Amino acid sequence: MKFKYKIFLGLLIINFFITGATGSYFYIQSKEALYRTIKKELLAISQIASKIIPGDLLEKLTKPQDMNTPEYKKIQDIISKIENSNDEILYVYTMRLEGSKVTFIVDSPPSDDNHDGKITEDEIPYSIGDEYKNPPKSLLLGFIKPTTDEGPVKDELGWTMSGYSPIYNSKGERIGLVGADMSLEKIHNKMELIKKAGIISLLISIILSILLSLYFGEKFIQPLNLLRNSFRELSKGKLKHIDLERTDEIGELFRDFNKMVTELKEKNILRSFLGKMVDPDIVKGLIKNSPRVNGVITEAVVVFCDIRNFTTLCSNLPPTSVIAILNQYFTEMVEVINKWGGYIDKFLGDGMLIVFGHPKKTTNPQDSAIQAALEMIETCQVLNKKLVLKNHAITNAIGIHFGPIVSGLVGSDERLEYTVLGDTVNIAQRLEKINRKLNTEISISKEVYNKLDGKLKSKFRNMGKHQIKGKPDPIEIYSYTEAKKTA
Repeated sequence: MKFKYKIFLGLLIINFFITGATGSYFYIQSKEALYRTIKKELLAISQIASKIIPGDLLEKLTKPQDMNTPEYKKIQDIISKIENSNDEILYVYTMRLEGSKVTFIVDSPPSDDNHDGKITEDEIPYSIGDEYKNPPKSLLLGFIKPTTDEGPVKDELGWTMSGYSPIYNSKGERIGLVGADMSLEKIHNKMELIKKAGIISLLISIILSILLSLYFGEKFIQPLNLLRNSFRELSKGKLKHIDLERTDEIGELFRDFNKMVTELKEKNILRSFLGKMVDPDIVKGLIKNSPRVNGVITEAVVVFCDIRNFTTLCSNLPPTSVIAILNQYFTEMVEVINKWGGYIDKFLGDGMLIVFGHPKKTTNPQDSAIQAALEMIETCQVLNKKLVLKNHAITNAIGIHFGPIVSGLVGSDERLEYTVLGDTVNIAQRLEKINRKLNTEISISKEVYNKLDGKLKSKFRNMGKHQIKGKPDPIEIYSYTEAKKTA
C-alpha cells in the first residue's frame, strides 16, 4: 500500500474513533443525566402522592364493591389531579401487598390513552383486588421505601419509567404504595434527535477528515515523491539537485540530499582526474578510505622502460615535435601495458615505472610482464615507421625484476603520491640501464627468468653475472635474444 493511502486511512480511522468516541460519550452522558432527572422527578411525585392520599381511607377499600364508595371516588379524584399536574405522567395508582400477591386498590380513572375517541377495555381502570402479574423488584421495594425503576421499560404504551412510595395510615403503618408511570417517548425522541445529530456530525467530520487527509497527504507526499524520483535518477548516475526551498524537516532532508549530490559530483571529478594518473582500482580505494593508508608489502614484477638516446632526440628536434612524439609513444605503450594487466606507477620523463601482479592480480605476472615487454618492442618499431623516424628512431630499454615491494601513499599532508618502493624497484631500474652495456633492449633477473614458461624462456639467453650499482654481489642477467642491436 502506498504511503499516501496509509496516511489517508490513518487520519480517517483516528478521526472516526475520536469523533465516534466523543459523540458516544456525550450521548451516554446526556441520556444518563436525563434518566437521573426523571428518577428524581418520579421520586418526588410518588412521595408527594403518598402524603396526600389518605392512608386510613385507602385501607378500608378491600373489595370491588368499594369502588362505588365516596372514599374510592375521593382517592381517585386525588390521583386524577396528580396525573393532570404533569403532561408526562401516564398513570397514578395504588396497590397493596397480600402475602406474595400484589393487587390494585385505586387505579387511574378511565382515559382515552390511545386518543382514538373512545374508551376501550384496556383503558378501563383495574378493579380492587385485581392482581398485578410479575411485579418488578423496584415495585416490591416500593412497599418499603421510595424507589424507581432502574431504567426504561418497553410495553404496549411505549417507553415508560415508574416511581413508587409506601403509603402509611394514621398509625404509621405501611398499608400499600402509590405508583406513578411516566412516559419517556418525548425523552426518547430527544435522544433520537441527539443520536441523529451525532451521526450527522460524525459523517461531516469523516468527510472533512477525508478532504483534509487528501490535502495534507498530498502536501506531504509530493515532496517525498520528488525525493524518491531524485534518488532513482541518482541511481542511474544523474546527479541533479532538488530545486525546492522549504523551512521544515522536509527542507532539511532536501538540503542533505543536495549536499550528498555535491559530494558525489566532487568524488566523480576526483575519480575522473585520478583515473588518468592512478589505477582505477586504487582510486576506488582512496575514495572509499582515508588517503593516509598504511603501506602494503607484497611481491610483484617491476618493469622499468626508458627511451634510448632520448637526450639526442630532444636536441635534434623542436620541442613541439618532441612532445608530440612522446605523447604518441606513451599512448601506444599504455595500450600494450593495459592489455597485459600492468599498472603504470608513474611516468619518469621519457620513461615508465610499471608493476605486474599488484594492485591488479594476475595468474603469472612474470609471463604477463615479458609478453608486454616484447609487444612494446614491436610496437615501438611500428611507431618508428608510422612517424617516419629514420634518423631519430625510438628504441626501448627495459629492465624487469621480481621480488618484494612496498606500495602506498608517500608525501606530505598537502601533496601525496601513490607509488611502489623497495630494492626490487632499484634492481629493475639498474637492469634497464645495463641494456646499454649489453647492447640489448630487454634485460631480466634470474628471479623472473626462473618463473617463465618454456616458450618465453627460449627467447632469453644467459648474459652471465654482472655488477650493478648499489649491490655488493653481481647478479645473473638474462637478455632478449632477438633484440635489435643498437650502438
